[in-house]
Amino acid sequence: MCKAERLPRHIAGQSEIANTVETMIDLLTRQIAVLDHQIAGFIAEDQAVTQQARLLTAAPGISPTVPATPLGKLPELDSLCRRKIASLTSIAPHA
Repeated sequence: MCKAERLPRHIAGQSEIANTVETMIDLLTRQIAVLDHQIAGFIAEDQAVTQQARLLTAAPGISPTVPATPLGKLPELDSLCRRKIASLTSIAPHA
């Protein structure tokens, strides 16, 4: 939503509309920061999840919030081999 709000702000025209768009961007940015903080807290609560997150963020360019999706949706992440995880997530090339 934040990205979508940023796109039309330069063509808003009237200053009232531009101000409303900026207010929405600020609100969404604050909410994203709160959610990122909560997600980091959930990851930090469990030592096994913290270790998995540390491994996932070891790759260059991966921010601390990126591992939240695979950690939340793939509880079997630490128990399956990479091929099975790739197949489970539909990124493995199957005929």
